[in-house]
Amino acid sequence: MNNLELALKAVKEASTAIMDIYLNKKIETTIKEDNSPVTQADLLADKIIAQNLSLSNYPILSEETVDNPTRLEHDYIWIVDPIDGTKDFIARTDEFTVNVALCYKQRIILGVIAVPAKSLIYYAEKGKGSYKVNLKTNTTERIFTNKSSDNLTILFSNFHVSETELNLPKIFPIIKNIKRCGSAYKSCLIAEGEGHVYIKLSEGTKEWDVAPSSIIVSEAGGFFGLPNGDELLFNKKDVYNHLGVMALNYYNTNLFTKY
Repeated sequence: MNNLELALKAVKEASTAIMDIYLNKKIETTIKEDNSPVTQADLLADKIIAQNLSLSNYPILSEETVDNPTRLEHDYIWIVDPIDGTKDFIARTDEFTVNVALCYKQRIILGVIAVPAKSLIYYAEKGKGSYKVNLKTNTTERIFTNKSSDNLTILFSNFHVSETELNLPKIFPIIKNIKRCGSAYKSCLIAEGEGHVYIKLSEGTKEWDVAPSSIIVSEAGGFFGLPNGDELLFNKKDVYNHLGVMALNYYNTNLFTKY
């Protein structure tokens, strides 16, 4: 089983367990030290993903597992968020995701994002393009960012958005539409051309929130990096994205990075 097959198997099995809780059980929530919520589904999905990915013998950096600093000594490392958008999961918006990415020497070379409640999986490998799998129809299609350079749609989080970010449409008149959606699903929409801009101007995200998004957007023809246009690196000692992140369809990168 290659790395992509391993990651796909991990997110599919985790998605099945997550949806069983989502549809059939009371969601049990506790608050972590960083004031973010965690549910029994987060912990179960984390366990399932770890069991699958451990077959590769690469270390795992996960939101729900105590960080082992020895990961910094390795070239290959898995980066995992068993449920990205836990608040969306609790609110049952259907827009939470399962995030798995493989990092090699601080750069993402493989990314998989499942959207369990929508029966969708997005994935990409370095140099091989981005793809969308519809599990209901059992179809796979290659996806590309939208080429529009005006009349743009900006994507905001359902639960995490600042006043500065909300003001972006006023600063950039080419932004005509606003869409609210959850988790890494925002990046998937940009990768398949259903949105154009996502800018996070605070340190509210960590590596596991954006790792698979970065390659899925870039392999679809877009840009995913720092708000100043620089490359986003991973497997760092400090996992916070202190400067924020930005995802764009390629044709508008120069305009927004000047901001």
